[in-house]
Amino acid sequence: MDASRTNPSSLSLLDRVAIVTGSSRGIGKAIAVHLATLGAKLVINYSSNRDQAQLVAQEINSSFPHNHSPRAITVQANVSDPAHVKSLFDEAETVFGSPVHVLVNSAGVVDSKYPSIANTSLEDFDLTFSVNTRGAFLCSKEAANRLKRGGGGRIILVSSSMVGGLKPGPIATEMFFSGRSEELIRKNIEECPLGRLGETKDIAPIVGFLATDASEWINGQSNSSNPSPLPLQDRVAIVTGASRGIGKAIAVHLASLGAKLVINYSSNRDQAQLVAEEINSSFPHNHSPRAITVQANVSDPSHVKSLFDEAERVFGSPVHVLVNSAGVLDPKYPSIANTSLEDFDLTFSFKSSSRDNGKDISKGTQGTGITANCIAPGPIATEMYFSGKTEEQIRKNIDECPLGRLGETKDIAPIVGFLATDASEWINGQVIRANGGYV
Repeated sequence: MDASRTNPSSLSLLDRVAIVTGSSRGIGKAIAVHLATLGAKLVINYSSNRDQAQLVAQEINSSFPHNHSPRAITVQANVSDPAHVKSLFDEAETVFGSPVHVLVNSAGVVDSKYPSIANTSLEDFDLTFSVNTRGAFLCSKEAANRLKRGGGGRIILVSSSMVGGLKPGPIATEMFFSGRSEELIRKNIEECPLGRLGETKDIAPIVGFLATDASEWINGQSNSSNPSPLPLQDRVAIVTGASRGIGKAIAVHLASLGAKLVINYSSNRDQAQLVAEEINSSFPHNHSPRAITVQANVSDPSHVKSLFDEAERVFGSPVHVLVNSAGVLDPKYPSIANTSLEDFDLTFSFKSSSRDNGKDISKGTQGTGITANCIAPGPIATEMYFSGKTEEQIRKNIDECPLGRLGETKDIAPIVGFLATDASEWINGQVIRANGGYV
């Protein structure tokens, strides 16, 4: 970790206070170190291993040699004890003089014997439940009452179960290997489309992203799992339906990360050209375009092929990123009884089973290093969203959202941007419900 080389403008968590439970080793340690590189001040929580926790704090503090006050402290606490959990927050506020902004609940235990339920002792069950479930509840409850209000408050759960939070899958840690046979480890590797175990460095950037303002519209979700200011430098991206709305915002954001763009449109050539001009004008010293427009109907195989052909011809490179954002919506919002076959065919040709396709594609690309995911954005304030909706329907959507607003295109673009970077590789075949907590 070398914070001295970090560009201050890239410190998306500058001076925000983060508690990471179970951060003396493994995933928790990697998360704590990564959050520190983003500018956060850290509380390194541990249950018993004081020496390891202090080494993590020393690693972080040594990266800020000119700081007179610590960037990281250690606090011993048993997360299954309410008084101990309270002490984590008390100590953070006392030392750093600020409310806590981020809680990452990473503390967990696993029974290395991997017993069946018939062979699980009550003592082993109680220990596992007290840390993994009771501890997660107590930490989340304290955070819900004490995190900074008005923006920046983040609760992130790292979970090995289907209860919720960030589910990292098989990660090559001491806890993972403990008690596992070679056969079981090999089985985990073979079942992964990427053909490997995860590493702690696969998880830390995901938590880092969830802790930043860019992730605000991801709320109440369970996601199965950038040092360079331009993490997509000169990579080629196709964004379908990019002449307006969410697609436009995604294209512009990917360009800001260094990507070269194919702006796809179906009929509105003028709007598509405006998007390309906006991107190209941001690179005035470039002699070749950073963005081009290509008309294509994504329901026509020959048109789709032309998208890729033109990208490769103009940019002289294979395509790195595809963002399928094209879609249509029937503004009449008919019931199934009143939906015409023509309207169904049009909608189906654009948006057939997108959520399932992400998982299917990820299986079909096993061994290629290609990942496929789906974003389900919820109600986003676009021309398509407002078309045909009554004031009452719009108000109902706003009232049902925990963040008390409609989403904006800028809420979705950074999520796509992160999924397009190398830092997101361990997120594969997933549906990211980026909807502000809207159910």
